[in-house]
Amino acid sequence: MKYSLPDGTVRREKGFHDKLATEQEAPRREREAQQAAAGVLAVDSRQLSAPLFEHIAAHAEDLERAGRAARHYGLVKTRLENTAAGCGWETLRHITPDTMSRYLATLKRDGLSAKTQNEYLAAAKAFCNWCVTSRRLAGNPLASVSKVEHVEPVYRRRALTVEEARRLLDVAGPRRLVCLLALYSGLRRSELRQLQWADLRIGLADKTRISPSGPPRRRPAGPTPFPVAGRRGRRPAGRQARRRPARRQGVPGRAKDAPI
Repeated sequence: MKYSLPDGTVRREKGFHDKLATEQEAPRREREAQQAAAGVLAVDSRQLSAPLFEHIAAHAEDLERAGRAARHYGLVKTRLENTAAGCGWETLRHITPDTMSRYLATLKRDGLSAKTQNEYLAAAKAFCNWCVTSRRLAGNPLASVSKVEHVEPVYRRRALTVEEARRLLDVAGPRRLVCLLALYSGLRRSELRQLQWADLRIGLADKTRISPSGPPRRRPAGPTPFPVAGRRGRRPAGRQARRRPARRQGVPGRAKDAPI
């Protein structure tokens, strides 16, 4: 077959066994050469008929090459494969806004949240944008599909009731002491893990004061189910001020940076 380039050069290449396919291929290559010379992004029409799973695999490989985490591009590939199967997409030609919208409605009927539906849509749109960049599509066919309205639920933080705290302690097992300390002090799990002996003051009318190592934070509104054993205050000055109350209570001395 032969076709002309924009500069007037005639290019000759080997055709196909099918004469009709050769006659159709020559004008296509001539048109793509003219588009490239004009600075227009040309689309390789052969990519439109290739199996869709090949494009999805190439997209995942491109994400891996770009340094994305294996969990990320693996999840993207899985979502694209599920979307293609649910929408009935076999090639890039089959990607349409209507099929995507119907698939999102199916996900909603299956009980998936609006956030998950939007993640599937975002993965499909990003895939189509990648196809445009790689000259597989002329435009994003899913650009008109809007996100599902998603309202984040607002959870009001509150303290445990006395009955809830008792049920927690009943099933705490060997962690009962840790749960008691969390209930009485109001410390988070990360704060309990960082607690050291230097943060405690034992004594002061049989109370224990826990000195904060960070800025104060707001507590949830509502009554406290358990009486707070102490209140937060500034770290006491001097090593003896930290250790003497502990010795009077019979607590063996520990290094100030030793974990509790």
